[in-house]
Amino acid sequence: MNNNKYHHLFEAVDFCARRTKKFTVDEARLVAAAMKLNEPENPSQWSNVMRGAIAQGRIEMLPCWRKSNLNKTNGVPRRFYRLKKR
Repeated sequence: MNNNKYHHLFEAVDFCARRTKKFTVDEARLVAAAMKLNEPENPSQWSNVMRGAIAQGRIEMLPCWRKSNLNKTNGVPRRFYRLKKR
């Protein structure tokens, strides 16, 4: 998805997907920060990153949620994702 201006963040999503059974966008955000990747200006744009990764067949959504534990998120529910089974 070269037209996605956040395609470089797929590296963080792939990292989480390969190393965990399931993860949320919070973990992908932490990995992106640790990798010093340029993050979206608006945190809500992370949903575009996750949808792009799903569209490319990198990850899939799971039917379970967890309360966010990041600061400034007010404990909003976060969906779990995992590496797409091939």
